[in-house]
Amino acid sequence: MAPNSEAFDLEHPLLAERSRLEKILDVMYAKIQKVLFPGNSARRRRTAASPSNNASGTEDILAGTATSAEDVLSEALSALLQYPPERLEGTWEGLAVRIARNKAVSALRTAETGLRGTRHREQFHLVSGDLRRKGSDGETEPSIFETLSSNWGDPEAEFFILQDVLKLRDLAREALSDRDQDIFFAIHFDGDSRREVARRLGLTSQRVGQVYNTALSVLETHPDYPFTTHTKIERLPRRRKR
Repeated sequence: MAPNSEAFDLEHPLLAERSRLEKILDVMYAKIQKVLFPGNSARRRRTAASPSNNASGTEDILAGTATSAEDVLSEALSALLQYPPERLEGTWEGLAVRIARNKAVSALRTAETGLRGTRHREQFHLVSGDLRRKGSDGETEPSIFETLSSNWGDPEAEFFILQDVLKLRDLAREALSDRDQDIFFAIHFDGDSRREVARRLGLTSQRVGQVYNTALSVLETHPDYPFTTHTKIERLPRRRKR
């Protein structure tokens, strides 16, 4: 990902803080993935030589377009670096979240326009990850992205929540077995119900619940667990059916 350097000031303050910029890019990418590809827990590639973003070795492309999350991130980064520092209200982190969401929503709308009136219209139904999808059994559970909903109107607060979510993803990959990861990610990040996960894996709902609760306990007691007592992810009531 290489934005056009002629479009922004090479002395932009963020370019002088590489570590901060990398964290901002990680969160922007997570926000874009959340809007475009809900359920995808891929991390951003740090370099062109690093492994692909997901297990299949290919990057997700938005239906009806040739647009990937990396493409949208490049546009969002250019917009962030073109924003005049003297006009900044709040922090770069908060602005980055707003820009990432706006660019992702714009890409989603472009894809929907491209699909409209074509045979692909019946094959794809594009829904932003910011809107909750319902499982086939109608019992979708709240995902981690639905927690602390009072902060979603505050881009800066959302930035730091998403940053902790990324830390939790990495911790889960490090501390849990592959099977436990599958169950934990499906319920905790994607909002799938235990019944839906059980059906997919050929297990009982009770067993899935046991594995999930054990995995959550392992993570919550780990010294690197990122959430404080103020942001700890608690069991949440099911979202009201619409």
